[in-house]
Amino acid sequence: MPTYEIEDNPFTSIYVDLTFRCNMNCNICYNSKNMKADKKYDMDVEYFREVMNRLPEYPKLYIDLLGGEPTMHPKLYEFVKIVNEHKHSVCIQTNGLNFAKDNFINELKKLKDPKIGKSNPMYMGGDYPFSVSFDLSGGTTHNRFYKKLNDMNCLEHKLKALNNAIEMGMTSIAITAIIIRDFNEEVIPQLLELSNKHPEIVVVNFRNYAKSGTWSDFSNEPYSIKEMKELLRPYYPEIDNYRTPSRWVPSKGQKCYGCCYRFNENRTRISLIDFASENSSKCWKRGYLSNNSFELTNFFERIVNEG
Repeated sequence: MPTYEIEDNPFTSIYVDLTFRCNMNCNICYNSKNMKADKKYDMDVEYFREVMNRLPEYPKLYIDLLGGEPTMHPKLYEFVKIVNEHKHSVCIQTNGLNFAKDNFINELKKLKDPKIGKSNPMYMGGDYPFSVSFDLSGGTTHNRFYKKLNDMNCLEHKLKALNNAIEMGMTSIAITAIIIRDFNEEVIPQLLELSNKHPEIVVVNFRNYAKSGTWSDFSNEPYSIKEMKELLRPYYPEIDNYRTPSRWVPSKGQKCYGCCYRFNENRTRISLIDFASENSSKCWKRGYLSNNSFELTNFFERIVNEG
């Protein structure tokens, strides 16, 4: 797969696996079995610091902290601080279990920094120098889907995590659901209703199911972007007529392969994502930081090749 030196970064978003440790053992995960088995891996803070030093100062980037479960990295807060020192934006993408713990939230509150939160548009003028994205693929009403997907009755933890983030004053929250054909389509209106209820939720992501990494016994064909738009049409009849947000429009020399569809409705951005497909493996926007090599690759191409 094509690789790029840090200094030649072509991407506007960079995904970073902080650790492959996880506090869940899901039946569906985009990471490969080998990656999930590497419980000893934690990204080195000084390596990450050097990466951030080498990256071009402009354009400003979106750094997504992944895993495994990124909140299990013992130095999570240092990564957040380093990104903000370079005036980029950082998002913690989490399953939410640690966010449901009061001691974790109390530590997270120590990162409160209204000066940074209000100066970086990504943080929606809030008091914290990071945003957060919660996986809510099982919806908001029962554990049936969570038990199948995550092998765990975790609805209570998921909702507590979201409420904790809201109560601590976060104003830039994303929620995400993996939509599997003929399985959990009913979570779509649940997440839309949740975003309408809480103004702190500014992004709602729906991505299709992809047989990458490790997955359960689903044989259902993944939804296409076109089909996912039809799932949303009852709630957004004019879904074909929205303008793509500017940060998702390719710049000169870049090409969009149609692996996502995004639009803004009032204060909320709705995203439909074709995950780990042939089209997404060519995505111009999403890069992946490899460990200790000072190289970047396409995020989805890495998943397809290692899945």
